[in-house]
Amino acid sequence: MTPFRIVAFGINQRANRQTERLGWGACAAFSKYEPFMSLRVLFVVLVLLVGCGGARAIQPEGPPTLSSWQVTLTGAEVQQALVWAWVPEEIHTAFQTGAFQDHHFADLLQNANVVPATRLQAEGTRFELSVPEQPSALLVASIPPGGDALGALLGEVGEAGFYALSEGLVEGPSFVQALTPGRAHEHPERCTGERQILHELEGPGRISDRPEARRICVMLPEGYAEAEARYPVIYLLPGYGGDHNVYRRLHPETRDAILVGVDGRSFFGTSYFYDHPASGAWMTHLENIVALVDAEYRTHPDADHRALLGHSTGGFNAIALSLRRPDLFHAAAASSPDALDMEHWLFENGEGRENWCAWQALEAGVGGAGQFVSYALSFDPDARIGAIEWPLDPESCTPTEAWDRWRMNSPIVLIDEPDVARALREELDGRLFISVGRNDAFGLFEPAERFHAQLETLGIAHHFEPTDGDHFTGSHERRLAGLRFLEALFSESTASEATGVE
Repeated sequence: MTPFRIVAFGINQRANRQTERLGWGACAAFSKYEPFMSLRVLFVVLVLLVGCGGARAIQPEGPPTLSSWQVTLTGAEVQQALVWAWVPEEIHTAFQTGAFQDHHFADLLQNANVVPATRLQAEGTRFELSVPEQPSALLVASIPPGGDALGALLGEVGEAGFYALSEGLVEGPSFVQALTPGRAHEHPERCTGERQILHELEGPGRISDRPEARRICVMLPEGYAEAEARYPVIYLLPGYGGDHNVYRRLHPETRDAILVGVDGRSFFGTSYFYDHPASGAWMTHLENIVALVDAEYRTHPDADHRALLGHSTGGFNAIALSLRRPDLFHAAAASSPDALDMEHWLFENGEGRENWCAWQALEAGVGGAGQFVSYALSFDPDARIGAIEWPLDPESCTPTEAWDRWRMNSPIVLIDEPDVARALREELDGRLFISVGRNDAFGLFEPAERFHAQLETLGIAHHFEPTDGDHFTGSHERRLAGLRFLEALFSESTASEATGVE
């Protein structure tokens, strides 16, 4: 194995990991790279060694300014991008014990580094990695084309990728780490219970940008078969990467409404339900779902009797779709929604927040699916796969022109539009529910609180329910509270219709 030097794009934010500019030999795909520097984002140049056939060893023009350890990765014969990170002991223990928490997310993201697609050899590929600042374990993931970089850090690499987390804290200066093949993402069909009916209809692609059969799960209330009554419908919108099965736990809790689980998975990550030239006709797909449900079941086929409920990305979609499409939906309940004030979430004092600069850089470096990719392929009509203009400048982490296109889709901006403001007053007053944990590690509490404050300023009645939880802890209880809120609205509506009272 004859080594040569290539370059890795680091997205690490630690100021004391700066390097001097280094020159490299031509065996790599490029000869040298000058790191981008800013107050918020530091792209770190790392010295790596990989096999290069019979090429001679290439030496740097001068000694690197970072001390380094030699790491040999074995067990993988692929050419893929790599993501690696030194993992502090607390997070390593959390991984090993299944106790990974929201608050670990930021540290993991800050420590992540990207290596562009490179050839791994099964017998061993050698790298030089910077010495960690504290005793740490090593996390390495190889990501197949289209893979999700953040998911890879959490071990979700799919059957085509490889993953390793060292058993204990690493002691240098030289060690070997075996990579383990990933597992296929299993999504067993669970829409099989009593009063649960599976439907398929054509929709945007999950595997590629080509249309394919997509599933929904219709969950009927108890007594539906014996009754002749019509029912309101609550559409369940999943979080990032979720499918039509994720909220089935709510089915036994529903009393007098039909629940419909919607699959939001996509080849680029998740959908925000726009018709987009690159990602597919997602809004049209949702319209077709509503039409199918109204045609096949005893529903009240009008917006007054339709609602949306979701968590995280699904919570954002519930609120945003109720604002964008009041002709279809007149109520929404959101648990821990993606940022309802996106500008406050992304920026502080005119610069991108450190964690989100790192997250964007991670996805840009790998080039596959992801949260920021999903935003781009929904919010920006000019975005294309592999050609995304990011909202944060990679050098300065300040807003780009693309941010203006993203900003217009932020719910707190939408409610300033005259048509949306009118719908809020006439159709959605008293019909929005938002619950979010004060300790949400994705920074979603303050954006939700600011949206709540703006609704109050506009005189729009709504229910805002902060909790002491984080993003995932207590999420079922928040969704259940949202379900009860929506059912109470429908019950009041039914009572009003029965008495003729408006």
